[in-house]
Amino acid sequence: MMEAHPLHELAYEPLVPGRHEIRLIQLKPKIKDPITSSKDHILCCEVIHVERGLCQPYTALSYAWGNNTDLAPLRIGNRYYHVNASVKVALGQLQAEDLDVFVWVDQICINQQDDVEKSHQVQQMKQIYSEAETVVAWLGPATNDSDRLLRHLGRMGTFLWAGESARVLASHQNEEALESIRHAFHLFCERGYWKRLWIMQEYAVARCLTIACGNVTIRDWQLQAVMVFVNRLYRTTVGVLPKGHPIEVTSQAMARTYKSSATSFVEGVVTRRTRYWEEGEGDGAGDPLFHVLATTLALECDHNYPLTTDPRDRIFSVLQLASDADHFSCFPNYAWTCEKVFCEAAFIMLRQGHIDVLAYSQSSRDSSDMPTWAPNWRMRIRSPCTGPPWVNTFSASGDTLHQQVIGSPTPGTVVLQGVLVDSVEKLGDIWDPNWLDSLHYPAAMVYLEQVQEFCEESPRFWTASKSELGTACISIAGCTDMTDTTVPEAIPNIYSAVLEQLDSHAAHSSSFETDGTFHWYFKRLRLLHSRRPFISKTGFVGLVPQSTQPGDIVCIFLGGKIPYVIRPAPGESETYVLIGEAFVYGIMTGEFMKSDPQVVPLKLR
Repeated sequence: MMEAHPLHELAYEPLVPGRHEIRLIQLKPKIKDPITSSKDHILCCEVIHVERGLCQPYTALSYAWGNNTDLAPLRIGNRYYHVNASVKVALGQLQAEDLDVFVWVDQICINQQDDVEKSHQVQQMKQIYSEAETVVAWLGPATNDSDRLLRHLGRMGTFLWAGESARVLASHQNEEALESIRHAFHLFCERGYWKRLWIMQEYAVARCLTIACGNVTIRDWQLQAVMVFVNRLYRTTVGVLPKGHPIEVTSQAMARTYKSSATSFVEGVVTRRTRYWEEGEGDGAGDPLFHVLATTLALECDHNYPLTTDPRDRIFSVLQLASDADHFSCFPNYAWTCEKVFCEAAFIMLRQGHIDVLAYSQSSRDSSDMPTWAPNWRMRIRSPCTGPPWVNTFSASGDTLHQQVIGSPTPGTVVLQGVLVDSVEKLGDIWDPNWLDSLHYPAAMVYLEQVQEFCEESPRFWTASKSELGTACISIAGCTDMTDTTVPEAIPNIYSAVLEQLDSHAAHSSSFETDGTFHWYFKRLRLLHSRRPFISKTGFVGLVPQSTQPGDIVCIFLGGKIPYVIRPAPGESETYVLIGEAFVYGIMTGEFMKSDPQVVPLKLR
């Protein structure tokens, strides 16, 4: 075989400006190697130019790039070039016996050395995948019993679409078979494909989608049907049917089979496709970019973190899934730094009225160039303790968004209109439980007792019942997750029962698992992160970020649903740094705004 060259040495002909021009791989039919007489077929192709919408039917490949050192030679024209080994295997699967096959693969069809071309091609990615005759989600070669698993998922999905759920339940009765499926499914979810952020868009917009692993393929609707069925079965049986009921037992077994620490990667991708087609009928009319970024990138309790090679792609890769993508016409731009991309995205979102994008600006930063008000999507941002803005029912600023005026007087700064509430006087210990562990009894008791002490000290809680109600709400940042049969007045009783249950475990263990009536309260305690109880100078009590210091200021930005903590910037007058989101009892539903406080410009850097 001839010597293989780096792919960047491929002589790309420039794409014609002003046209929807793309490149396709023209994959030649299978032929035997005439020199070596090898039984292996030569994989050879040409790179051609076509115009989108006017070209021949093609297949778009969705795959994980993987390790840049895992390369294989591919014959393009008369020379061999090193390409991703997974790409070569996938092309081998797509190669036909006697016909040319046309394929779009980003690694080969985009000149990766040309930032201008790359920016222009990335703008067309949604159309490239949605206009493809077929999109193949290539998971990689067959390993770890993947052939058997995919055939099983295909059969189960077909049964479910045919309304034959009884056959699915009957197929999950054998414990030994379930264990085999469980192991294979966990490794299926752990495949690098599901962890790559770029595939979110590629998978979502495809009109015809095939999932391929080795030689076995299934359709996307078969996998979706199984995932939806397992989740729905678990929600409607566990805790509803008596323990030991045959369906309850099967439901528990299926949950153990199809639920693992990696399942959320697959669920996130499958759910995004469902939302894209059901809500927007394929035009992406559902969620704004802020919502897409937060639901895709913010860590939930499993800590799963989608990956990109280029941090700018944490925005660019999902942009076209957003209903407001046209508001971000400056993207993608690979000539911009990562910091500029993140700042521009945050500023546009603020101008749109998404004031609580600030809740995703969290204090641990890996770059001093990032302003405090712009979320740094490179880091492992965690879901806000007060909940996503489109889910929580808070309204700290009342109906004031129309009064908000946002500006950026100098690069890296933003000015928002807001009101100053009070300054922090005292702080409790840090409450930052491990989401993946059981609740730690001693730390939980200290945390709850400190909240209670601040409430008892505050003149704003003038009766014991008020203090107990405040303590119960503050300790979980006001998020109750209550059922329809539970009312807010019952929270003090719930809180007392929680303390009693914690106390009853003191003599047995430092940690424990919870279930039963108050499970949701323990769950909320465990899902909080990096919080500290505090009391302000005038007696407001709540939770603030762990980096808060005495003297920091609680404020409300007009149009925001929650309050924030800011700190005067050292050496700069009338300028602040953002510390993070806060929960402050007694101002979360607009109470403070009813006193007609003075609105002032707050400059953040």
